[in-house]
Amino acid sequence: MIQRLVRFKVEEKYPSLNQWYSGKHWGSRNSMKKRWLNLFKGMIAVADIDEIASFEIVLQFNTGYDVDNNIPIVKVFSDALVESGVVDNDNKKFWKDLSIHYDDTLPKNTAIINLYYTPIITDL
Repeated sequence: MIQRLVRFKVEEKYPSLNQWYSGKHWGSRNSMKKRWLNLFKGMIAVADIDEIASFEIVLQFNTGYDVDNNIPIVKVFSDALVESGVVDNDNKKFWKDLSIHYDDTLPKNTAIINLYYTPIITDL
C-alpha cells in the first residue's frame, strides 16, 4: 500500500496535559480545545489530504514538556482529522500507531506533527 507523509508545524507552545487538567474549569478547557481544533482543521484543509484508510502520528517536539504532557495536542489533532472529514474515526481501526519524541534540533516551543497515512484508493 502507498503511504504518504504530511507535516504540520506548530510554532507556539500549546497546552500541556498538566495545564489542560490542572484545576481548569471545563469551559476553559473547551475554549482551548476549540482554538486548537480550528487551527488544525485550517491546516488540514490546505494540506490536500486524500481520504484516509489508516494513519500513524509521529510528534517531534521541543517545548520543555515531558513526553507524556504532549498527549492533548495529539488528541486534538486526531479529532481535527475526523471533523475535517479525511478519516471516518480516530479509533484503532484507523489510527495504527503513535510516537512522541523530544527533538532538541527544533526551535524552542516548536512541534512537528508527522501524519503518515494510507489513502483510500477509489479508482481501480
